[in-house]
Amino acid sequence: MSWQYTPYAIPLIVAGAVSLAVAAIVWRRRSTSGAWPMLLLMVSGAVWAFGNAMELGSRELGDKILWANVEYLGIVLIPVFWLVFAEQYTDVGRTLRYRDLLPLLILPLVTLVLVWTDPLHGLMRRSVRLDASGPVSLVAKEYGPWFWVHTAYSYLLLAVGTVLLVRVLFRSSHIYRGQAGALITAVLLPWLANGLYLAEPELTVRLDLTPVAFVCSGTICSWALLRYGLLDLVPAARQATLQGMADGLLVLDAQRRLVDMNPAAERIVRVTLADALGRTIDEVAPDDLMPDLADAPAEAEALRTVDGQERWFDALASPLVDGRGMLTGWVLVLRDTTERKRAEAERERLLDEVQRRAAELDATIASMAEAVAIHGPGGEIVRANPSAEEMMGLVVNGHRLATPDLLSRVSFLQPDGQPFTPSQYPAARALRGETVRGALAVLRDARGEEHWLSESAAPIRDVEGRVLGAVVTATDITERRRIEQELLRARESLERRVAERTAALRHTNEALQAEIAERERVRQALAMEHQAVDRQRRRLRAVLDILPVGVAIVERNGRVAEANAAAAAVWGG
Repeated sequence: MSWQYTPYAIPLIVAGAVSLAVAAIVWRRRSTSGAWPMLLLMVSGAVWAFGNAMELGSRELGDKILWANVEYLGIVLIPVFWLVFAEQYTDVGRTLRYRDLLPLLILPLVTLVLVWTDPLHGLMRRSVRLDASGPVSLVAKEYGPWFWVHTAYSYLLLAVGTVLLVRVLFRSSHIYRGQAGALITAVLLPWLANGLYLAEPELTVRLDLTPVAFVCSGTICSWALLRYGLLDLVPAARQATLQGMADGLLVLDAQRRLVDMNPAAERIVRVTLADALGRTIDEVAPDDLMPDLADAPAEAEALRTVDGQERWFDALASPLVDGRGMLTGWVLVLRDTTERKRAEAERERLLDEVQRRAAELDATIASMAEAVAIHGPGGEIVRANPSAEEMMGLVVNGHRLATPDLLSRVSFLQPDGQPFTPSQYPAARALRGETVRGALAVLRDARGEEHWLSESAAPIRDVEGRVLGAVVTATDITERRRIEQELLRARESLERRVAERTAALRHTNEALQAEIAERERVRQALAMEHQAVDRQRRRLRAVLDILPVGVAIVERNGRVAEANAAAAAVWGG
């Protein structure tokens, strides 16, 4: 392989070096969206440039064709990687996967196969010859039909990717417009040079300047990487970040002009980015919504109507400064605080309701004749109404006694007079989770007086069922107990008197029964005597009736008691 010196190879070598330098910069940002297709795009450009330089430096036709074929390793891939980069950069291909590249690579792979097998079919080059008529020997060739298919396909991919970037150029903020404009310029330069080469203008030396144009392209891309943060801040990232923000975001320049805002901000200020771009914030947003723009963060609060609903917003303005500390603009964040306002209002309402109910409960408990005491988790009395304080002597000289002092002054006894054990206190049982109703106890106060109490207790639980304390109510039933005792004594006296009267009545009844029995015996004896008299009378009558003479028995008063038949006949009776 023999070589020839030509100064035309120098720009190509520089172009390849610049492309590799840009690829190295992109490599450091390879984790960002669009980095890998940009990296492969630059490497493919370097392959094209270095291959073209080697083609110009070769003397023999076979060597030149070999290097020309090597160039196609980069030529066929540049349009594919350009389109993939444009899709990822603009978020069109955010879900693009490696297998999605296969359809795009089919025609480039076919082109590579045809390039390396061209002597067999001539589909890429109909004829090839060495042209040594100029200052440097070149390859003169007549292109075959597949070359134009490859060219049309390459320009199609280039055009689609460029259209995607043009959309960003017209729809995004100024920083993304700068990125998109730089990229469009960088990609158009090589292909304009390639178009001039294919148009075969009348030049002194007919060279393909496309790789040389990559020097300019690489320079532009390097400038975009440093000036606009290319690959660090891309429209796809902006789309994913700002579009999904619930807060409104507006970006202003140093002249207070709007340079960017997200859809949430458009809904709040009721103007689109296209209509507001370049206008001052005073023209776009109402005064009550925006805080004063100064060198320090500022806040404001306003009520706005959004989508037919009134909503509250907090506006926070933060200044933007460059590396020299110079003010370059502001970022305005509009945060919807409606739900927070509603939550605060609801919290205030609930707090007022709780306070109202607490006051009602305090008044209710204070007015109760029954003693009410609330015990903490350790059994201490944390709250008591006046009835409890009076009943148990909780307050001495204006100070409430602690539980140990209270228990040293009073004692709780069971109805049988035995003292309660600590675990038997209704409060202690309630703190264990029990509910006590109507337990009787005897309270002996410091004066030695006994008070009968009916106590009930229940645990105080939180929402998870844990015992937080206990509430104990006690009713002084001493008077009722006294009345009950008096009633009991009266009942016993009455029962005793009833028993005595019953015994007397029983004795009287027994005497009456004996008298009745005696009278019955006498009656029966008289009846027997009457029967005997009747028998005697009948016998006497029979005797009198058989006498022939008249016989009559006359009583003192002259009444005839008996007369026989003879007497009746004589006296006509």
